[in-house]
Amino acid sequence: TIRGRNEFLNRGATDGVINTDNTFTSMQIEAGISHFYLKGSAAAAIDGLNISDVVMFFGSIASNQYNVYVEYGLWVTITNSKFFWAGVDGLRCSNCSYVAISNNVYASPGKQQLGNGIYLTGTDTTKAYNTNIVVSGNYIHAPSKHGILVENTYRFAALGNIIRTPSNEATYDADQTILYDGINV
Repeated sequence: TIRGRNEFLNRGATDGVINTDNTFTSMQIEAGISHFYLKGSAAAAIDGLNISDVVMFFGSIASNQYNVYVEYGLWVTITNSKFFWAGVDGLRCSNCSYVAISNNVYASPGKQQLGNGIYLTGTDTTKAYNTNIVVSGNYIHAPSKHGILVENTYRFAALGNIIRTPSNEATYDADQTILYDGINV
């Protein structure tokens, strides 16, 4: 078991940390803010990330954010892992390509603010990023927003995911009740 604030933290390629062929497997992590926070750039992406058989648990709900946050990642595989009680999103991939997210369990993401089990997004308009993403066989329980939210993403497939009780709390905007979907593309 590993404990701390941000267990695996990389704030960009200039740090020279965690940029190529990273594998994290068979571990249990309890953290205060994020378990994996990996941030590359368009010029220097995280190239090769494999997270498998990892249990991510927040002991305190007061300051947590993401179980896994990846920005500018290539060849990202996240499988057979458990994501518990994220403050925002269980898994957020922004500007990532060649991504496989499969056979994971997400329990109650969005404890601090409206959050998704899996959030795939991007700002890259060249289609070099945000492409070739498969999300399959995941179980997402009680996200406060969507089970899976996909924005600005190309060549995306969702297969065999189970999303139970998305948006267990309604939000209100201009006297209109907004309920969220299991999958929103």
